[in-house]
Amino acid sequence: IHRPQEANRQLWMDQIKAIENQKGKSIAIQLVQSKIKNQINLLKYFNKYHKHIDPDFANTFLVNMEKMKKIYLETKNMIEDDYQTYSGILFSIEGRAAAIYWETIVNLIDDDSDFSGRTQQGAKDLTNSLLNYGYAILYSRVWGALVRVKLNPYISYLHAHQDGKPTLVFDFIESFRQQAVDRVVIALLQKGEKFKI
Repeated sequence: IHRPQEANRQLWMDQIKAIENQKGKSIAIQLVQSKIKNQINLLKYFNKYHKHIDPDFANTFLVNMEKMKKIYLETKNMIEDDYQTYSGILFSIEGRAAAIYWETIVNLIDDDSDFSGRTQQGAKDLTNSLLNYGYAILYSRVWGALVRVKLNPYISYLHAHQDGKPTLVFDFIESFRQQAVDRVVIALLQKGEKFKI
């Protein structure tokens, strides 16, 4: 439910113009960069402790950190201006970084969980269920924050526009998943908290 006071025609027009005037490209790049930076920072956080007690994780961390840094640098050299082209390239960058990130997380919590990789819809294992539940809570918080600052949640810069889907929420949630949800779920699993589906 939206209140009329949450609508701002000029801001919404500016959001649309940003898709055409390169501001949208800049926003999309920054969203992908922030997600990868947050993934790297969370892995560094866990490595501080685990490098002393889990040599296998420490080795995986070092190799994967270099891979993620190289992928991150690809966002610095983008020359494509067409929305379809640059969004496709950014999704490729984001997806490759995410695959390495989740591979590292699997190695980190393999003794503490049944986690073998990221599953979104229809997850049956505990870890993915916890992550999906946390993301659902975060999703509503991000949506509320965007509406409070009067942005139109249906005008996005990274995710393709879809009628009836708040694609700007899909854009912005990516930067917060690691610190707001992943860190919490991993820490709870490593502390041995008892959860069940």
